[in-house]
Amino acid sequence: MADDPLKSYLKQQGLVRGEPEGPAQARDRTEVHATPTSPSNAPANTPAADARETSGSLITLPHSVALMLDLRLKTGHRIAVPYGYIIRVMLDPSGSIEVNTADGPIAIDGRNLTPVYRALLNHTALAVVESPTGFDEDGTEPFVESIRIEPDPDSSEDELNKPSILKRKH
Repeated sequence: MADDPLKSYLKQQGLVRGEPEGPAQARDRTEVHATPTSPSNAPANTPAADARETSGSLITLPHSVALMLDLRLKTGHRIAVPYGYIIRVMLDPSGSIEVNTADGPIAIDGRNLTPVYRALLNHTALAVVESPTGFDEDGTEPFVESIRIEPDPDSSEDELNKPSILKRKH
């Protein structure tokens, strides 16, 4: 069990507190905790599990995977989509990404979207942020002009008419 891949991964992610002392059976068990190590108590050679990188309209977790994708709209609304609901991701090099989910398609339009696409594939995209101004400052970073969340075409009429925070006018 010295080269157990699960144990190695958990140690790398900072989710292992250590091995208990005692008989051989106890050495094979490792206590796992749900909270990753914080930057202050992370091992010196392990990156902090909650480190984030921002590149234009993309926020990623480079040393971890995200459980949900946070879509941040310019209106201030935020929608979180579980990665488990994502069925397919398609990149159109002309400036759009279509994310097919169990709840319906999501369209992301902008420029320089290849890093967003790669982060979605790797489950490292924590958030995709719609530009509040619609202005791309430097042209080199990922830029999201719009995010459209479309209803599932197979949804019932009752489902489509449910109140939603996206339909409210403030």
